[in-house]
Amino acid sequence: MSHAAGLVSLTLTQSIAFTVFVTPLCLYVAWNDLRAMKIPTWSTDALAIVFVVVGIFVMPFSEYAWRYMHFGVVLVIAMVLNAIGAMGAGDSKFLASAAPFVALEDTGFVFMLLGVGMFFGYFIHRAAKAVAPIRNLVPEWESWHHANASPSHSRYLPPVHAAPTATRQAATTTGDHYRNSGM
Repeated sequence: MSHAAGLVSLTLTQSIAFTVFVTPLCLYVAWNDLRAMKIPTWSTDALAIVFVVVGIFVMPFSEYAWRYMHFGVVLVIAMVLNAIGAMGAGDSKFLASAAPFVALEDTGFVFMLLGVGMFFGYFIHRAAKAVAPIRNLVPEWESWHHANASPSHSRYLPPVHAAPTATRQAATTTGDHYRNSGM
């Protein structure tokens, strides 16, 4: 079996089989996360099901079976990151569902791709938000309206436009913070 472009451990057959099903799901998840700042559970379940159904046909069974360990390890780490507010629950589930697609020896390369993608994605999003004709193409996107565009933070912090500063300070000092911020 030849490996796809020599960059990762996937064979060409595995790359094609997974890409056909994973790409539309990932595009939908990215669009929906920008639009509503939510990653639907059905999409993370579908991603996991793609690995379960396609993986058994295109991977050696021993390798296929071991990849489920990746799901468990990433899920535990992502749940901790969610608990401390570093990422949203949808992000956590999506990362865990994507983990079995990555061979252990490819994790460094995938982390590099993830980091570069997050870095450039953040700045491209900010640049697009600053250009009115682009922003006006999809004015209803939730991600335009959050200072940090992070779902994990939007749950814990009151919305920026919720109330004037004096009202928010008074609510916080009187203990009514959660009631006044809609939490």
